[in-house]
Amino acid sequence: VVDKDIQQYVRQRLSSDKGLSKWGKDAALRQEIEMALMQGSKGMFRWAVCQLDTLGKCRNRADLRRALAALPPTLDKTYDRILCAVAAEDAEYAVRVLLWLAFSNRPLTVDEVAEVVAIDVARNPAFNRDEVLEDPLEALDICSSLVTITTDNDNERLQSTGKVVVLAHYSVKEYLVSDRIQRGQAERYSMQAAACHNIIARACLGYLGQFQKPEPMTEDTLSECKLMRYSAEFWVRHVQKAGDRAAKTSRAALHLLSRDNAAYLNWIRVHDLDEPWEGPKLGRVLAETPSPLYYAALISLEEVVRLLLEKNADVNAQGGKYGNALQAASDGGHEQVVKLLLEKNADVNAQGGFCGNALQATSVGGHEQVVKLLLDEGADINAQGGCYGNALQAASVGGHEQVVKLLLEK
Repeated sequence: VVDKDIQQYVRQRLSSDKGLSKWGKDAALRQEIEMALMQGSKGMFRWAVCQLDTLGKCRNRADLRRALAALPPTLDKTYDRILCAVAAEDAEYAVRVLLWLAFSNRPLTVDEVAEVVAIDVARNPAFNRDEVLEDPLEALDICSSLVTITTDNDNERLQSTGKVVVLAHYSVKEYLVSDRIQRGQAERYSMQAAACHNIIARACLGYLGQFQKPEPMTEDTLSECKLMRYSAEFWVRHVQKAGDRAAKTSRAALHLLSRDNAAYLNWIRVHDLDEPWEGPKLGRVLAETPSPLYYAALISLEEVVRLLLEKNADVNAQGGKYGNALQAASDGGHEQVVKLLLEKNADVNAQGGFCGNALQATSVGGHEQVVKLLLDEGADINAQGGCYGNALQAASVGGHEQVVKLLLEK
């Protein structure tokens, strides 16, 4: 059944594909192509697709017959050949595109991919607008059969037409992250997940760094800067996925997380971590924005929290949905961040914010270790206020039996 599907697909491409139809006019040549692909595919549909893409680029019969005589025997060899055929001047662009498509948190629009190629994290500034692809579809030419355009109508946040660029097949990413690519000629395209997330995080931070005007942003700016929304929304997730690789990225994040840096305000204008479901608030001013320490604690950027505290950040600064950094970290159950804040004398009983206090915030989430930490530091177990009234009610609402026991024992 698979072979019949492949045969039907080959015939359809030979008759209707712009690059291949020129060979379909000669019945003998058409049969020669069909036989070579049917014998070589060994039931692999994806293999046949890639060979047809390559054959479509042949300019004459001599090129075509050379290609047919040297068809790669496996899908790995096929991908190896495609990558090695990327022009030298395009190789770095291809790496950037493939890396982003393999590890982005959502599909990227064609316009976003056009800007991706213009970010080099090894330079400062990282983003060079002159390198943006004038024709976004050239990303397809650079990466050949490895990427394709499709439509994503499920994501309301996607700009423009919903046209997105994606890896053409799951096997592309599987090959890029495998050990096998390291043994072939396309070794420079080898990828490792944590390292790639680290690169994307630094790229997002570098992209955000260009927005240095404190005046309210305009819709035009947001529309023109295609990668702004993605960078603002997802740099944090990439830092978190980078794990131990994120040491340099912590420094880049520290640079962004500064009230003296207008890019900090512009990031929050586009994507506020306190209200991620809300759209951009482009007129927001610095006075109504929580401290950098608050956001670093909220998202558990432990190294950034430590660095901010070393710079004498106000550990008890008020502001944000959760009122202060300790409550923000407690709500997420970020034990190491809570420890750092308490070591710097964060007020364990500070009142305010959505949950009233840190103990209530962590109780509703059932974060047993953080509850113990706060109690050991003298948290008032009966403090009233906040969304749930007190810590015991918060733990009960969440159904967290062990936390309820802890509180009752006190």
